[in-house]
Amino acid sequence: MKNKLLILILSFVIVVHAQEALHAQETAGSSLTLRSTTSISTINPGQQSEYILQQSTGQAGVIGTYRSGDYLLSQGYVQAGVWANIVHPDDVLDLRTEVFPNPFLDEVHVSFLEPVNEPVHVFVFDNLGRQVEFVTYKETQQLSMPLGHLPPGKYYIKVATDHKQFVTHLIKLE
Repeated sequence: MKNKLLILILSFVIVVHAQEALHAQETAGSSLTLRSTTSISTINPGQQSEYILQQSTGQAGVIGTYRSGDYLLSQGYVQAGVWANIVHPDDVLDLRTEVFPNPFLDEVHVSFLEPVNEPVHVFVFDNLGRQVEFVTYKETQQLSMPLGHLPPGKYYIKVATDHKQFVTHLIKLE
């Protein structure tokens, strides 16, 4: 019941925000791009939270991560300037990839859901869009990237090959 109520409240907030943004667009006569992403998160065996809910929309500023009992709620906004630093405009965001676990402690694993026949470039960016890691791997269907040296926080991982790319956010736990 608590899960359903939490999801209902978050959905209401997203709808209200979108309506306010559309009203602002109509009154100002300007264009507006709303970007909303949903990601699937996995739980590490040593992690204390039983439930994880993550939400991200395309506006400015970070809201934060909150813990309460068995729940971990991560909500925030992807700044347009940050997104522009991460995503190359000439490449298509259609590389079918899974990145897990998320949140992570020491390393992340990347599995490709389509054949990869050339080198794979993996970039990690901090929450401000600054590149903090870069590794090129030979063609492979799975890889592991050690990231235990990074401080806890929110990151973005970009996996690119063959003029395709995949971008998602990561959470590094202590």
